[in-house]
Amino acid sequence: MVDVKNIIFDKDGGPLKVNFKFKGIVGASYTFTLWEAKTNAIAMESRGNNLNDDDDNYNLPGPAIKNADRLIELDTLLKGLDQGGKYSVIVEVYQDEKLLESDIDKGEIKAGEAKQSFIYVRLITLNVV
Repeated sequence: MVDVKNIIFDKDGGPLKVNFKFKGIVGASYTFTLWEAKTNAIAMESRGNNLNDDDDNYNLPGPAIKNADRLIELDTLLKGLDQGGKYSVIVEVYQDEKLLESDIDKGEIKAGEAKQSFIYVRLITLNVV
């Protein structure tokens, strides 16, 4: 079974945003999927990498309540650069520009080695009508 971190947001609050961070001497290429609640339908999908100047953050569809029970999946392929070392892949969830919570996958990687990272975050609200 895959670990899924639940992150609570305010259904009546402002917009939700996700930010992805890749730390360490690694190249990272990723696919971000926002799954609809309790189905295989995709609400949003994007690809990116950490080898360019583009920001790795995404505004989720609003209003915020539309994201209740949706699942964030970050599937990342990592490649150790230079001497390798410790790495971390981080998913941060923001609402109204404030960090709600984050999840992290970390480990060690050798130069030239490839690894895959999966992070799953479920967006939940405790005040659903």
